[in-house]
Amino acid sequence: MAMIGADIGDLNNTSTNFQGFSETARTSGTTVVSTARRAVGNIEGETNTAEASIIDALESMRTGMTNANASMQGAQYVGRNAEVARNASTELDGRVAQAVTEVTEAFQDFRTRIAALGGELEGIASDFDAYAATVAESGAGFSQAMTNQATNLDAVMNQGIAVG
Repeated sequence: MAMIGADIGDLNNTSTNFQGFSETARTSGTTVVSTARRAVGNIEGETNTAEASIIDALESMRTGMTNANASMQGAQYVGRNAEVARNASTELDGRVAQAVTEVTEAFQDFRTRIAALGGELEGIASDFDAYAATVAESGAGFSQAMTNQATNLDAVMNQGIAVG
């Protein structure tokens, strides 16, 4: 004949462990979401700082080149060498302006990629958070079931059945 029963302490310990698991799962979901958001925010912040610094440096270089080119164009300088120098100065001024434009466009492209990455990361984090919430709910339910089982077994096996 099979025996029915359990160690009440073991069931209560199991219940406690599943309740702890439930809380850990919930915390894990929250941690994943906040970490993902912080990471994307940090990337965006660092990108803003880098872009501002780089564009400032390029604009400073561009201003210096524009001033140098203006000086070259307005200089009292004639002859074949003067024409070559003015053309070279104008070309260099254009290249510096082009560099500023290209760097600005590169940062815009990078921002688009960051936004896409941020969206993907947010989706992954949200999916994990939903999964963690479901698992946490299951863990809490299992914990409650173990508590109920321990209470019921204790009532039937150890406290006895009330005879009226």
